[in-house]
Amino acid sequence: MLALAPDIAEYIHNFQWRVLTADGGRFVTSDRPVVLVSTVKMPPIYGWGAGWLSPSMEATFPLAPNACLLISLHHPSGREMISKTQVAEINLRTSAHADVAVYSSQKLEVRTLAPPAGWTWWSPVTNAVREDVAAGEDRPTRSAE
Repeated sequence: MLALAPDIAEYIHNFQWRVLTADGGRFVTSDRPVVLVSTVKMPPIYGWGAGWLSPSMEATFPLAPNACLLISLHHPSGREMISKTQVAEINLRTSAHADVAVYSSQKLEVRTLAPPAGWTWWSPVTNAVREDVAAGEDRPTRSAE
């Protein structure tokens, strides 16, 4: 993993960064706070995980009880206020990928971190999409710099 650190750092640096602010609810964090998921259902052989270049990958990193960093190729950079439902989606991701512990700034019922009835796969946490992606242009790639 340490040998991959420079490559992963380059991905993170070149992707789009969007700060999501909670309009309801509070973000939780865990012993594995950076979570990567693909919002496109992956074949079962890939399991739950996603890599940095997986289709429709969203990486989330809770920054504070009311703020979370979203890193992706297809969402634009900037800031966005998100709903309590979107906060719950991020909290589900965070708790599902935790190894040992989930942390919250306030007392909460553990059942609030369970998948909702009928859950089948990860939902996008924002509908904001980069203009070049929405226009159907080729999938954005990291810079050649």
